[in-house]
Amino acid sequence: MSHSNADTITHLYELAAASKNEEMFGLINEILAPDVVLREATSLPFGGTFEGKANVLQALGAVMPFVDSSKLVPERILSDGDVVVALFQAVHWRAEGFTTHGVEVPAPTNFLEVWRFRDGKVVELQPWYFDQATVPKI
Repeated sequence: MSHSNADTITHLYELAAASKNEEMFGLINEILAPDVVLREATSLPFGGTFEGKANVLQALGAVMPFVDSSKLVPERILSDGDVVVALFQAVHWRAEGFTTHGVEVPAPTNFLEVWRFRDGKVVELQPWYFDQATVPKI
């Protein structure tokens, strides 16, 4: 049975929400093209352009410990062939900068991720954050 690009991304976020990080990164490793590019806003602490599968995996691995993946549940996934967009009402960050009386407080922000596919592999990933000020200084 063949799966659509949207099905693949839906499954990826299901693994994230279930905190199945090893399986999630296994799937990411499987679907990334060798020449994949991750474009994070340069104004972010982890911003920049990351080229190649190894660099993208490293960048994603560096960010994920700061994300509450159990709440990484898209409100909607939109697909138009080789482009899949996941819309989120909030991503919750885990970071020292957002604590009250020593208790971790999530700093949510709305965002979306654009996944571009070619021949069933991801060739570009670009997140868009509504309020970059809520992104912690990692």
